[in-house]
Amino acid sequence: MHVAAQLVMERGFVLEKLTNQLKPETFVYRCQYTKGYEARFVSHLDMVRIYSRAARRANIPVFYSMGFNPHPSFVFGQPLSVGVTSECEYVDIELDTPMPASVIKDELNKVLPTGICINECAQLAPGTPNIMKAVNGGIYELEIAGDFDPVKMLDTYNSAKPLVVMKKSKSGVTEMDVRPLIFAFDIQEKSDNLFTVYLETQAGNIMNLKPEAAFEAILQYTYEDPMEIEYISINKKGILYK
Repeated sequence: MHVAAQLVMERGFVLEKLTNQLKPETFVYRCQYTKGYEARFVSHLDMVRIYSRAARRANIPVFYSMGFNPHPSFVFGQPLSVGVTSECEYVDIELDTPMPASVIKDELNKVLPTGICINECAQLAPGTPNIMKAVNGGIYELEIAGDFDPVKMLDTYNSAKPLVVMKKSKSGVTEMDVRPLIFAFDIQEKSDNLFTVYLETQAGNIMNLKPEAAFEAILQYTYEDPMEIEYISINKKGILYK
C-alpha cells in the first residue's frame, strides 16, 4: 500500500477511536408517529430535514455527531415509498440533555407540518438496538382496483410454490424467490373490481420487499397474461420486530 494512503488510514482509525472515547453521555428517545394523507408525498430525505428543522424550532437539545461535518442524530425506520401513508413510523432521537418524553412529543407536534404527528415518545434504556436494527417486517393494507379472483390468488399464495421474480440490484438483474419474504397475505373484495389486500412482508437492513412487489409476484403466478391494476392507496398498519 502507498505510504500516504497507509498514513491516511491510520490517522482515520485514530480519529474514529478518539471520537468514540470523547463522546459524552447521551439519551435516546423513540418516537412513534403517523405519516398521513397530507404528507404522503414527503420523501425519506425530506422527512429527515423536517425533523431536523422541527427540533431546532422546538429547542430540543439534539446531539450532533462529532467530526468535521456534524449532523443531528436521528435514526429512522425503514424508508417508506413516496405516496405511501403510515400509522406506525418510528424515529430514534439522541439528545445531549435528558428531558421528559411528553415534552419532546408536545413541543415537536407544535412545529411539525400537517400530516405528521407524534403519537408516543419514550426514553430507551442504554444499549437498546436502534429502530433500523429492531425491525423485521411491515404490515400493510392496500386498496387495489382490478379484475381479480380472490380465491385463485389465495390458492397461489397457499400453494407454497416458488414465486420467482426478476430483482434489480447493484450487481445487475437476478432471479429471486420472494415467497420467504411474504409472511402473510389475504385479499377481500370491497366492491365491484375494488379489493382490500392485507400483506406482511420482510423489511430491514438485510432484505426488504415492498408490498406492491409482493402482490405483483402473487398476481404473476395466478394469471398467465399481464393484468391492468391500479393502486388506490397503500397504508402501513404496523411493524414486525425481530
